[in-house]
Amino acid sequence: MPAQARVRQIALSLERLRWLPHFAPGPLVAVNIPSFRLWAFADASLPDRAVLVAPVIVGRAMRTETPVFIGAMRYVEFGPYWNVPRSIARNELLPCLTRDRGMLARDDMEIVDGDGRVSTVVDDATLAGLGAGELRLRQRPGAKNALGGVKFGLPNAMDVYLHATPARELFERTRRDFSHGCIRVGDPAALARFVLRDVPEWSPARIDAAMASWDNRFVSLPAPIPVVVFYTTAVVDSGGQALFLPDIYGHDRALAGALARR
Repeated sequence: MPAQARVRQIALSLERLRWLPHFAPGPLVAVNIPSFRLWAFADASLPDRAVLVAPVIVGRAMRTETPVFIGAMRYVEFGPYWNVPRSIARNELLPCLTRDRGMLARDDMEIVDGDGRVSTVVDDATLAGLGAGELRLRQRPGAKNALGGVKFGLPNAMDVYLHATPARELFERTRRDFSHGCIRVGDPAALARFVLRDVPEWSPARIDAAMASWDNRFVSLPAPIPVVVFYTTAVVDSGGQALFLPDIYGHDRALAGALARR
């Protein structure tokens, strides 16, 4: 790789850092998409002292890319329901359900109408209602649930959040862009302990029990925690080693073009 290409990656990473706001002292969670990694900091003013580093899975390149944004984590949901986004229901699950109506029961799913009434009946009328968007699909808490044992809520217009996953084998991959846009966390129990560390009644043992019980429960955080989902292909590890990452979403290419035109 020519040195000039690495210089460009560093310059683009510095440009992106220039866009970030100043974060007040306090907890911060950061995810770098090309790194497939999450960091949690007890104090945002000390970014070289992460108290948690964990692998993540992000959205698929060119299909369902995870957006770059800054959110605020406000709650933890143990034993979450997965409310299937309409695009996934229409494009992926509805064709399968039309061919195999027994899929609903096998995958612990149910159908919910606009008034919140729940049904497990799959017939022509419900299939039509799902296709028209009048009904929606959701998956009950349990071992098959796509969100695993815990969800970390940071309300935003894109409906992106962090969660656990039953597909643990995917964390063994080097490149981990497999999701529909949300961020799957490799050590969700550790992240839950971090965000609930100032809530005395939520001990590590209680967190582990809540994740294993599949009982649906919301826990509001004492104060929102900033979550930064960013994108940089040049980083420095804890030992001071420069690391250069693939431009999986093509954001470097787009930014370089924009700066050149300017």
